[in-house]
Amino acid sequence: MISGLNVGTHFRKLLRGVLPPLALIAITLLPLLFGGLFVWSYWDPLGNLNKIPVALVNSDEGAKGPDGQEVRAGDQVTKELLKVEPMNFVEVSAQDAIEGIGNGTYYLGVEIPKNFSEAAVSVNSDDPHPAKINVTLNNTNGFIPTMLGNQVTRVMTSVISGTVGEQISRQMFMGFNTIGDGMNQAGEGADKLHDGTGKARDGSQRLDDGANKLNDGVQDAVQKVPDLVDGVTQLDDGAHQLNNGAQRLNDGLGQASDGADKLADGLGRLRDGTNELGAGAAAIAEGVDRVTSVGDQIAGLQDAYNQINGALDRAIEDLERVGGPAARDLVAQARQAQEAAGIPVNPEARQMIDTALDPATITQLRALKDGAFRLSDELNNPAAQFLGGINAAADGAQSLSNALHLLHDGSGELLTGTSQLSDGTSRLVVGVRTLSEGSNVLSDGTQQLVAGMDELNSGLVQLDDGSGELALKLNEGADQVPRFDGKKLDSASSVASSPVRLENAGDDVSLFGVGLSPFFLSLSLWFGGLIMFMVFNPISRRAIDSGVSPLRVVLSSWIPAAALGVIQAFHLWWMQNLVLGVNAEHPVQMFFALAYVAIIFVTAILAIYAIFGPSTGRLITMILMSLQLVASNGLYPPEVQPKFIQWVHSWDPMRFSVDLMRHVLFGTAPGDHRVTVALTVLTSVGVVSFLIAMAGFWKERVVVDKHIHPELEV
Repeated sequence: MISGLNVGTHFRKLLRGVLPPLALIAITLLPLLFGGLFVWSYWDPLGNLNKIPVALVNSDEGAKGPDGQEVRAGDQVTKELLKVEPMNFVEVSAQDAIEGIGNGTYYLGVEIPKNFSEAAVSVNSDDPHPAKINVTLNNTNGFIPTMLGNQVTRVMTSVISGTVGEQISRQMFMGFNTIGDGMNQAGEGADKLHDGTGKARDGSQRLDDGANKLNDGVQDAVQKVPDLVDGVTQLDDGAHQLNNGAQRLNDGLGQASDGADKLADGLGRLRDGTNELGAGAAAIAEGVDRVTSVGDQIAGLQDAYNQINGALDRAIEDLERVGGPAARDLVAQARQAQEAAGIPVNPEARQMIDTALDPATITQLRALKDGAFRLSDELNNPAAQFLGGINAAADGAQSLSNALHLLHDGSGELLTGTSQLSDGTSRLVVGVRTLSEGSNVLSDGTQQLVAGMDELNSGLVQLDDGSGELALKLNEGADQVPRFDGKKLDSASSVASSPVRLENAGDDVSLFGVGLSPFFLSLSLWFGGLIMFMVFNPISRRAIDSGVSPLRVVLSSWIPAAALGVIQAFHLWWMQNLVLGVNAEHPVQMFFALAYVAIIFVTAILAIYAIFGPSTGRLITMILMSLQLVASNGLYPPEVQPKFIQWVHSWDPMRFSVDLMRHVLFGTAPGDHRVTVALTVLTSVGVVSFLIAMAGFWKERVVVDKHIHPELEV
């Protein structure tokens, strides 16, 4: 029983020296690489997604909402995403986003397109359609980050849909609010309508009362209709008498018109005679004027004649007083001389001459002259009273004749009118008699009916106003109600249920196995190198002890190991492409990339063995494999891992092999320089590892005690 508890000597050797106890401790701690390091490295990657950089591009141009207000849904979504931070959103331009996603600065990109706001408010339009979010993925940035980013973008839709849904709900409920306002106003109109109908009801009651009174009034009117018939009959008689009088007036005016025509003719002839009389009066006036002129001359001679005649008369008287024959002879001779001179000797003749030459006669002659001229003026001057009166009388007679003709014509029309009036009154008599016969059929109470109708009309006016306002507001409210039918209904329902939809503008999310292939390929090549040097010892003591150069020593182990690595790469290539159907973007480049990475990893592991020896080298290789596994960005992005792992990621060779594998599997975006960086770093690792291996094998030339009695053999 006690012997069963003995510890073997090969285990007791682990307790001696320095390296064996350390190896024992490493063996006990080795499970922590997976049970501790892996768990710690992937402790909460989803909780740290807000550290993954994502390009956010806001290209939204805004839109006009139904209320005319500017809607900037893109700005609201951007603000909300930057505040919530489901990922580390960095707002950049579209060009910066393309370049950043291509070169790995950003794991993915989210773009809010130009028509985002227009789509957000399209639910009330003729073409409702959902708002889209463009998501650009790049598989060369890693499968897990791409997958997580894709999932996060779907979670983002809840945030975005909340913002956009608020806009959509606002647009929809604005219409319902408008309906509510319209309905409120419609309610006020309905109240007015109710008041109006109440007044109309009261008015109709009064109308009924008035109808009763109207019946009484009609009965009174029926009793007075006979008086109306008598009055209308008298009116008809008067109309006939008026017609007869108009007939007589027409006849009298005809006679008066004929007399006026004759008067006008007589006055015309009188005016013509007056003109002739005026001509004679003018001649008389001219003759009288000449007579008056001669009379004035005779009057001058009369004085001389009287003096001479007086002297002769005195001489004759003196001779007669003398007496005697001689005196008588002288008297006789004187008498003869007077007679010869035309001096009347007869007293009667002289009396007549004296009378003719008397001043009074001359004065009368002059008065006759003045009268003749006045008569001529009255008869010839149109402005004179007489001739003007004659002309006015003639013109007036003509006007009278014309007026009487017009009056006669008017009396004819009057006669026609009175005839029509007479006929009308005759028909009126017939109508009144018919009224008398039909008055018993009249409806009740027109007078009170009018009074009641006034109030009824007032109430109906209010009823009309209220109903009109009710109809108007209801129509306005109805216009604001969204109407959906057919395809528009389906589209609006789809938009309301899912206002925001993702649209992938880049790579699609690959299958899980395909997405993790770059990581597993890199891990398998490192693991292949580790197993390779477990099978055969990379350190050839014979080559070292032979004294050849370190280069030849390294090449003696490196060439077969590299060849085996290329064979491993070939097996991985045909398994991926021919069996699993990964469908690499660059299948030929994939083989060369696998072979190249295999050679680099073999060289690196060889350097570790050359420096630390086979036993310690294997342990370090396994530790490095574990570190590279968690820090290579093959599974989760380093941003979601602890700081130490992020530091390891900065120099991890497997990180660059993963980038190279992603390039040959998924392609490279324009501007992505990670392939060049990966080739440069891996080449540098290979060259440095080869030099380190040479230095390690050169150091092995010196044989020390550990070579003869190693503390630890594996």
